[in-house]
Amino acid sequence: MTRLKMIIITCAMLIAMVARAQRTVTLINQTTQTIWVGLQGKLETSPGVWVPVNPENGGFRLDAGASKTISSFPVGWEGRFWGRTGCNFDANGNGTCETGSCGNGLYCNGLTGTPTTLAEIKFNGYLNQDYYDISLVDGFNLPMRMLPVPGTFTPTVPPSKYADGTAGCTVDLNVGCPTELQTVNSSGKVVGCLSACSKFHSDIYCCTNAYNDPVICKPTAYSQYFKTACPDAYSYAYDDAASTFVCTGAQYQVIFGGGGGTPAIATFYKDCNYGGTTVGLAAGTYTLAQMKANSLLDDDISSLKVQSGYKVTLYADDNFTGASLVKTAEDACLVDDGWNDITTSLKVETVTTTGSSILIQAESYSSMSGVTVEGTTDTDGGSNVGYIDTGDWMAYSSINFPTSGTYKVEYRVASLSGGGRLSLDLNAGSTILGYLDVPSTGGWQNWTTISHNVTVNAGTYNVGIYAQAGGWNFNWIRITKIGAARIANAENTVNALAEESLLLYPNPVHDLLTIKAGFDLTNVKAKITDAAGRVVLTPKVNGGKVDVSRLSEGLYWFTIIKDGKKHTASFVK
Repeated sequence: MTRLKMIIITCAMLIAMVARAQRTVTLINQTTQTIWVGLQGKLETSPGVWVPVNPENGGFRLDAGASKTISSFPVGWEGRFWGRTGCNFDANGNGTCETGSCGNGLYCNGLTGTPTTLAEIKFNGYLNQDYYDISLVDGFNLPMRMLPVPGTFTPTVPPSKYADGTAGCTVDLNVGCPTELQTVNSSGKVVGCLSACSKFHSDIYCCTNAYNDPVICKPTAYSQYFKTACPDAYSYAYDDAASTFVCTGAQYQVIFGGGGGTPAIATFYKDCNYGGTTVGLAAGTYTLAQMKANSLLDDDISSLKVQSGYKVTLYADDNFTGASLVKTAEDACLVDDGWNDITTSLKVETVTTTGSSILIQAESYSSMSGVTVEGTTDTDGGSNVGYIDTGDWMAYSSINFPTSGTYKVEYRVASLSGGGRLSLDLNAGSTILGYLDVPSTGGWQNWTTISHNVTVNAGTYNVGIYAQAGGWNFNWIRITKIGAARIANAENTVNALAEESLLLYPNPVHDLLTIKAGFDLTNVKAKITDAAGRVVLTPKVNGGKVDVSRLSEGLYWFTIIKDGKKHTASFVK
């Protein structure tokens, strides 16, 4: 058979299959920024023969709040969708992206850059079912969901979690991403979180070669970070049993952002009275370039809203220079301040209630797992975080500790029966500052304030609150610098450590790791385990220092056993 005849037959088969039945996917941008969708797929035209089928030429622009429906998916098509961020393309479609890049062009030709969150689907698979998932195997750059559109399919009987459900990762994993996995743009902002496989290219993380077996290749600490935050997403190569969804005959939506990702702390409007184009921003600093990357134009803000406990500083010039205006509450029209269409850079920050105190509302988390926001009857009104179970957590980004030293940390809590316990940590648990028990207050809206003292080196951190034991509600946290003593490093922190705290530094470490604890380190037993749970070192820590220079790069857990009790902290080599 000639090559021309083969081409004609293949095209005829494709046309026939497309005519037989087409499927639609609607892509929706619920983020506050423009993204550039990438997509690629293939179709089996005969047993073992696959041809590429990339609708929309494999890529297109999708502005904040916009959607696009693609209706050209034939029976049996399988492929993936993703959102590229921070892109800059010229009129010919040439350019690059900060995350998700597929070569140097707008149109993708089979390449998928990392890190990127993926929506994957196979139409008309086994038993004519569609199989779909959200994958973090190539890392994370945007919250995403994929779901069948109600009314377009016959529900599965009997129902189950993975039948006709929503696959997704709606938490912003860029907040709290381990340092060694972070992708940072030219402005220093974390824009993506690599998977351990794409970062280290190791068999143990990629499930390749000797580890190409589900019995041998198990979840690592890195994949558990993804899985804990996003239990319904694919976290590593053999995670399909806990992440693949099925449906029959549906049309689908792929949603970028939304669904409980990073909440907008401040919202900016093009027109007075909260009209026109709307852009929400998380806490952070935004130069003109960063504003534009978030679809906020120069000299184009006329009204704004800001959450309680935060302030917005507007600057007339770029890089936080020139005249400035501070707002701690909503303003329906900046004309009254003489500030209409003036802003060229801005900051969104927590409000410092005194010269050394910060009040953070519980519901203003940057990311969370498992909790629910509800109305509160506490004295300050507003909302609280509730339904906290063991293992739930909240993370608050960009919290500044201006000087090194001891801080009093207060928590506003309520608990019907008590028995709860929380821990305070920095940067996704890399440093645990202390633990605190939550007492019974006699009711879910009967509030009390509990506190402990912790020691922190000066810096800006992602602060986490983890439920070691659940059964409590949480309204706010207040951090106050106490005393006049200032320390330059962690050498003087041991006296202020909570009784059960374990501090490791420097973290990340190159060769010599220092251990500080709120208990005597004499004659303790210690071990270091890697991300796969293997013991790699059993050091002596009587001197408070351990040589880790021979360890490979990666995440490790340092465990000390004292009086039959385990104390664990993580570090990065």
